[in-house]
Amino acid sequence: MAKKSSRRKSGSVAAGTTETDTGGLLSRARLLFDQQDYVAVRDLLNEAEPGNSGYLAARQLIARTYLQDRDNQAFLQESEKLAREFPNNPQCHHLCGIAYFQLYKLDTAEQSFRKALSLNPDDHPSAENLGIVLDRNGWKRESYTQLYKTLDKTGKLGRAGFIALIRNALLVGDKKTAYDAVRFVLKGAPNDPEVIHLEARVAFAHYDFEGGKRLLKRGLAQHHNSPELIVDNGIYALSSGDVDNAAKSFRRAIQIDPNHSSAHYTLADMGGGASDAITDDREDRLVQMRTAIQSPEVPYIDKAELGFSAGKVLDSLKRYDEAFGFYDDANRRIWARLPVHTYHGDQVFQLTKRVFDKQIFSNLGTTDPDAGAGMVFLVGMPRSGTTLLEQMLSRLPKVKA
Repeated sequence: MAKKSSRRKSGSVAAGTTETDTGGLLSRARLLFDQQDYVAVRDLLNEAEPGNSGYLAARQLIARTYLQDRDNQAFLQESEKLAREFPNNPQCHHLCGIAYFQLYKLDTAEQSFRKALSLNPDDHPSAENLGIVLDRNGWKRESYTQLYKTLDKTGKLGRAGFIALIRNALLVGDKKTAYDAVRFVLKGAPNDPEVIHLEARVAFAHYDFEGGKRLLKRGLAQHHNSPELIVDNGIYALSSGDVDNAAKSFRRAIQIDPNHSSAHYTLADMGGGASDAITDDREDRLVQMRTAIQSPEVPYIDKAELGFSAGKVLDSLKRYDEAFGFYDDANRRIWARLPVHTYHGDQVFQLTKRVFDKQIFSNLGTTDPDAGAGMVFLVGMPRSGTTLLEQMLSRLPKVKA
């Protein structure tokens, strides 16, 4: 920050400032902005008069100073004023979207970015930010579609956009896009822990388990406190049957990030996460999960996953009424946001055939006829016990889930 004495030398805008004056002040204000003297920027531009061609740009720059100062409430107030004063300006709604996102108001942020795009379909920053908000809000396929379309149209994404695209490309089965995007991002950020984490996930998706392990080992050597890499290490350990080391990894990730929903969920999925080799910490983790579920700063999708995690832990403690309470709350969070689809006739069967195609079975390898009946499908309504049955059967020596 520049010294206070330098701020007054910049001068302030007097009443009756002309358009030419405002343009000159904007140039000086942008230089101060680049020097991170945000208070001086506000001093310089606060008296800019409505009606001048530079007035809107001045107010937008003032709003951005609060974002840079991490004063999210002031940033939101300035952005909302701009949106009310200039309702047809896409940039004003874009700023509102950023402000809502900073305050974890994801639904409102989504609406703001959509409004900006309705006013200017070529507003690429709003298009990318919409994809990022959709990802944080749990709309994985919609996020993938939005970001893929934006990348295809503009040829570029920021770090957060690429990370959301890669993660959701894996979730929807577009492994090629995930692989290509990881390779592209790694050229510019070879040591980014989140990208290394996604690179390991891509290797896992391509059944390159040894390659994935090498990536994780390298990543953890550089970033030993990265929760994502630690969770990935636990997933690899779990897939190879090393339950104790898997549980240790998930617990370590929770120590670093108490709200890490994936670590809580996977650990809870392992019979509640209790172990003879480790002190039973289920009650402590229940406290952590309850706190996160009540926090306004935790996205709704993470709250839902934490609710299911808490339910699983309570199941393992035989506190079934409490468990169902958490399950009900998590289900309400999910179902309240899901679009309603009505299927007729054989549409359900056609959708099922589209998922269970030849490719999915070709990746499973040949079935040993002496080992049993081959593929067994467990079918049921959500939260009806199919996962519990699958877990029970998977403990049999001749069953692989």
